[in-house]
Amino acid sequence: MKGWCIDMMISEFIELTGFEPTQAEYQDIEAEYMGCDIDKVKFCKDWKRNGGIQRLSRMRVRRIEELETQLATAQKQSEQREAELYDALNKARREREQTRMQLDDLRNSIKNLL
Repeated sequence: MKGWCIDMMISEFIELTGFEPTQAEYQDIEAEYMGCDIDKVKFCKDWKRNGGIQRLSRMRVRRIEELETQLATAQKQSEQREAELYDALNKARREREQTRMQLDDLRNSIKNLL
C-alpha cells in the first residue's frame, strides 16, 4: 500500500516527536517517511523508538567536531600568515632604512664634492 503517505510538515514532526531537526535533517527524515507505507503518527513513534533522536544527535556532534577542527585549522593558518606578513613588513622596514642610509651617504658625498 505504498504511496498513501500524506505529506508531513516539519511542525507536525516536531509536535509528534518533541525533536526539532534542521531543515537539512528534516529533508532526510521526510524522504524516509515518504518511502514508507505508514501514517505520520506511527512513523514518528517508530522513528523515536528506533533511535532517530540519538542518531541525529550523534551526527550533530560529529559535524560540530568537524567544524571545530576546520576552525582550528583556519585559525592556525591565519596566525601563520599573519606572522609571515609581519616578518615581511619588518624586512621591508629594514630595507627601507638601509636605502635611506645609503641615500644619506650619497647626499653627503655629493655635498663633499661640491
